[in-house]
Amino acid sequence: MSKNILEKIIEKKKEKINYLKKNFDVNFLHDLIKRNCSDQLKSIREFNSSAINMGITCPVLSSNLAYYDQMFSNHIIGETIQLQRSFFGLHPISNFNNTSWCY
Repeated sequence: MSKNILEKIIEKKKEKINYLKKNFDVNFLHDLIKRNCSDQLKSIREFNSSAINMGITCPVLSSNLAYYDQMFSNHIIGETIQLQRSFFGLHPISNFNNTSWCY
């Protein structure tokens, strides 16, 4: 009997998860962060810059700022990665099919 109750509970949880997957708005978190952080971004950057200038490491804050900049930039992530590869000489766009760099 308890197995049937447990199965019903699991089935309800699965239905709820499927409902959330179908109805989840992927832009919700993006909009929430942009709305709440945009006003304070300048002061966060100044704080991080001051800390670095004083020799105080802020790796998490620096990484979060870089991630924020990446997510809210006009460039798509793949484009940015390709530009970095081209800048550092790994996979130039014009020679993408050239395999001479492979070992």
